[in-house]
Amino acid sequence: RRYWLDAPGGSGKDPGALGLAGADHPLLGAAVRLADGSGHVLTGRLSPQTHGWLADHVVAGVALVPGTVLMEWALRAADEAGCGAVEELALRLPLVLPATGGRCVQVVVGPSADDGRRDLAVYSLPDDALRTGGDTDWTCHAVGVLGPAEPESRAAELPGTWPPPGARPVDTDGCYERIAASGYAYGAAFQGLRAVWRDGADLLADVELPKAAGEPSGFGIHPALLDAVLHPTLLTGHPDAGPEPDEGRMWLPFTASGVSLWAAEATAVRVRLTPRPQAAEGERELRVVIADAVGAPVLTIDALLLRPAEAEQLRSLNTGGVATGGGGGGRGGGESARRRTAAAAAEVPSVDWAARLARLSALDRYRTLLGLVRDHAATVLGHTDAEAVRADASFKELGFESLTAVELRDRLAAATGLRLPAALIFRHPTPEGIAHHLVRRLTSDGTAATPAAIVPPNTQVPRQPTDEMSAAQRLESASADQVLEFIDNELGVS
Repeated sequence: RRYWLDAPGGSGKDPGALGLAGADHPLLGAAVRLADGSGHVLTGRLSPQTHGWLADHVVAGVALVPGTVLMEWALRAADEAGCGAVEELALRLPLVLPATGGRCVQVVVGPSADDGRRDLAVYSLPDDALRTGGDTDWTCHAVGVLGPAEPESRAAELPGTWPPPGARPVDTDGCYERIAASGYAYGAAFQGLRAVWRDGADLLADVELPKAAGEPSGFGIHPALLDAVLHPTLLTGHPDAGPEPDEGRMWLPFTASGVSLWAAEATAVRVRLTPRPQAAEGERELRVVIADAVGAPVLTIDALLLRPAEAEQLRSLNTGGVATGGGGGGRGGGESARRRTAAAAAEVPSVDWAARLARLSALDRYRTLLGLVRDHAATVLGHTDAEAVRADASFKELGFESLTAVELRDRLAAATGLRLPAALIFRHPTPEGIAHHLVRRLTSDGTAATPAAIVPPNTQVPRQPTDEMSAAQRLESASADQVLEFIDNELGVS
């Protein structure tokens, strides 16, 4: 005779049985629109047992979930929320694929602003922590902004003869063996590069989705294909092909701006990578154009910023913590404290900045907003006096790293009511630089953009932000702690 009970109905594998909708995505299982209409959440679980091809993405001996997976999640979230593009995505902390077990993932989309844009964040948690219901914090791996779709007329194509006349071939024989020697030990699922050419400063490539990566069905663009699109930048021995070998430093995506998907489920693509000459010292910025076999647009990235990460720091992710200038260990307490501070920042009362600044002279506008920036920077860093934050000091010098950078952005956004980029302090690397940016955003005439035109004679005004000091110069006289702070901040690893 039977003594066990029948299941009350529905399969645990069916999202509908849990009151959710299927996400229709190979790496995300379910999606839900919050009942109050304030946002959306997409959930999933990553494991080498269920997504074995991800284990082929090994950097510095660590199986990292490629940044292209997070980019694909952001695109899927944009579809779910009725947005058409990823305006900006900033990668805060690499996501390590565990050797056993798995990681639960949440892609969280915030409420729609008046202009239709929505904030985005990507989190993960060890699945055993979710099962036991402990107080382990979710780790934030990326933040960003979703926006309206770009008109298709702006989609970049790669039509005509391919490769174009004059393009010079690059030797790709043994390219993955060479890349592996530099620390990028990509397995079969990520070996999609088929041919590379140089066309002036641009890199061109033919890329295919390897069979080991599985089918493209369900993806906007398969992460293994998109990751291989960037592999020409890793080739060595060719001055224009990418960074020279750098012992112990690995190049990873840091921010992506203007990401638009034009066609789904591509398997073979043409690629044009155009370097942007204004990239700061120690960075590479590219425009990425991906087209199908006939040149029709597949995906474009207006600006992809690559930064080097220390191999030792990446390896430390496997042990649950990354060294910082403060010498801390694991992430639990720091992450929790930062989340509480950021939540408090949202309670800062709003100010009618347009009306307040309209009553001030251009110089006083600048001074007022500089004071705002210094006050919030001091709070984030734990200083009791804003005088500890020099107006012309770089945020690197002041001790900011990737988490505190985003926290400062959040506080300033709450205080001003502006939608500010996640990479704010990397675009404007000093307090005075952000102050000038805020004046331009908060006033209709933007008169603070040209200080020389608004400053009375013999008045000393802080200099405009500059990137003229090289990384080597900044490190030359730095202490050991400052070097660690520079690495943590410069690399976006915290």
